[in-house]
Amino acid sequence: MSSKTIKGIIFDLDGTLLDTLGDLTTAINASADFYTLPHLTQEEVRNNIGNGFVVTVTKSLPGLDPSEIPSAVERFKAFYATFYMNESRAYEGINELLDELVKRGIRSCVVSNKVQSFVEELISSRFPQFHFDLVYGENESHLRKPHPQGLLEACKAMDLEIDEVLMIGDSKADYESALSIKMPMKAVTWGFSSEEELRSLGIKTLVRSPQEILEAL
Repeated sequence: MSSKTIKGIIFDLDGTLLDTLGDLTTAINASADFYTLPHLTQEEVRNNIGNGFVVTVTKSLPGLDPSEIPSAVERFKAFYATFYMNESRAYEGINELLDELVKRGIRSCVVSNKVQSFVEELISSRFPQFHFDLVYGENESHLRKPHPQGLLEACKAMDLEIDEVLMIGDSKADYESALSIKMPMKAVTWGFSSEEELRSLGIKTLVRSPQEILEAL
């Protein structure tokens, strides 16, 4: 993975630290109701996640004219703001993983393609006992993964070199952002991408539980 000891970890949020699929599906289906479009299953919504709300809404509401997408995204955000705290929860073993990282002195950041305000509020409410050196989400000055801006900002916040940091994510965007700067990366199999999808990208380092992340350090 790297010749250097890993001193910091960058986590994706949705599908990596938190299972947010239920609340995302509720907000998508509220949007579908507004436009009189069919509801989606959680599995269908799962396949549309990973590159920000614009992509998720565009894929999930295919009956819309492209000119309607910007207003549909804003409407989805308004619905999501109502629902996003209802079901979203940490995956099993994540709290124990974060606790062990603190004990080992390994620093951590969160880099997400979710809107900044939602990322900040989810982190503060679901992980109030943990400190992250950077909590990075989408806004006007933050580029989304696969652009590596967030990863580079996280390295800076932790005062670490790229090869001292491990990226943990569950999507093509996570993998491509790490690959673009040659950052070590491991993909989790419990997230929004299937193991088959991850392997098709050429990812060879998969982890099937938070404990396996610790074992790899």
